[in-house]
Amino acid sequence: MRQPVRPRHGAAPPGAPGPTLRSERRDVPESKPAPPLVLPNPAAPDIFADELVSLERVNGTIRFHHAVLRRDPSAAGPRRRVEACTIILPEAAAQRLCLALYDFLNKQGLDPAKMVRSGEVAQ
Repeated sequence: MRQPVRPRHGAAPPGAPGPTLRSERRDVPESKPAPPLVLPNPAAPDIFADELVSLERVNGTIRFHHAVLRRDPSAAGPRRRVEACTIILPEAAAQRLCLALYDFLNKQGLDPAKMVRSGEVAQ
């Protein structure tokens, strides 16, 4: 005669339904996909600048002033720097930008620590 099988400690008794998949469980809420971090805007302008002209710290923000080189097409002469844009970030965001840019440049083989006086990257 067969003896009844005793369930292990914590195991389901014989004849009980087995474990279910997570998606079948009703006590675990379904996870929803996270929304994108930045919503795309096809109308957002691209701004080109030849150089960073100056930095300012004003009322808890850091201001990055950029310029573009332009030449007057009606007169021969040197190019002049014309203000292109000013990017204003809260101090914490400016710090994150600097760290992210430093890390990005390093990964691209452009170590900012190897910059030379002329502003070009040392090879």
